[in-house]
Amino acid sequence: MGHAEKVRLFAWLQHHLFKKDRFKTADINWCYEKLHLQPSNTSQYLKNVEGTDLLKDSRGYYCEGRFRTKYDTLYGVHHVTPQVRQMVQGLVNDLPELEEKDIFQEAMVCLKYNAGRAAIIMVWNIAFYHLCKYILTHRLADFNKRIPLPRMIKTGSTQ
Repeated sequence: MGHAEKVRLFAWLQHHLFKKDRFKTADINWCYEKLHLQPSNTSQYLKNVEGTDLLKDSRGYYCEGRFRTKYDTLYGVHHVTPQVRQMVQGLVNDLPELEEKDIFQEAMVCLKYNAGRAAIIMVWNIAFYHLCKYILTHRLADFNKRIPLPRMIKTGSTQ
């Protein structure tokens, strides 16, 4: 992605992710800094797209409607994500422990930011935690009976 496209993306992120009504050149440069990228001549790139993709008034820059819609479609929330999020939102009340609820909230954050694989891992963490907790609380003796003890190997030394 070249500098012009990065500036457009960072401009869109100001509205979409950071919920800013208007932004300035410094806001775009902040994105470069946080991502450890070599900054561009941001002010020049902003001027180049001013009047087309970005508009400007006395309060700063803002995304033009068609540009914003295009980037919402490309990079915004996937259409399935809100449906899935709504379906699983109430499940947090069914979780018995605070630790499980914390992990579940992290999974919801992953879903919010389209990190589906991370959300799946977080849910698997809940299942594994629940299984371990159940075994330790209710079935530890049965679990320990099934674990074979290691055989002692004689090495001939007297230690």
